Amino acid sequence: MLRDVADAGLDLGLGWDPSAVSRIETGRRDLTLEEFVALPLVLTLALDEVVTLGDLLEDDEATTAELLPLLGEPYMTLYKVPGWTLARDYVRDELDRWKRHLQAKREPDEVESLEELKRVAAELDVTVGAVFDAMRELWDYQTLRSERERRLVEAGEDLSNPAHIRTIRGHITRQMMQELRDYFAAKAGTPAKADAR
Repeated sequence: MLRDVADAGLDLGLGWDPSAVSRIETGRRDLTLEEFVALPLVLTLALDEVVTLGDLLEDDEATTAELLPLLGEPYMTLYKVPGWTLARDYVRDELDRWKRHLQAKREPDEVESLEELKRVAAELDVTVGAVFDAMRELWDYQTLRSERERRLVEAGEDLSNPAHIRTIRGHITRQMMQELRDYFAAKAGTPAKADAR
């Protein structure tokens, strides 16, 4: 458990190790403001369930009431006024979305570079500039890497297993390459060949 929390903290750039987490948990080390603000997201990632600031401070209503608006959690979640469940669900959905983004980034992807774009252009027998134009039209200026990550997050798949992430990423990459083939075939007025892999 300490390792999971420490790893989630590292993913967010907090520089934690299990001993730091243990000291925080036992009160031997105070949280910085940055760490405090990040704590709900750290725990959401580590526990694989959504944890909000309200969950962490539910025994201290006065403090929670002051902090929720500052940290972007709706004030009405504290007092459970009409509509509070919608606000709570919104916060939980946002935290879940960020958790999925972090999980998607845990498995390192190849660094997108001019070399990758050259490889794609060569495979499609077009120029690098034509690949840029296609990405702009197909994916609204998304790069290959960012479009791949967006699709990975929105796939609705379990992203807690790095091997599963690699498999899904491979499927997504093949799908994107087919979209590029279709794009260039349509521009040339010829049918696109399907990826043989």
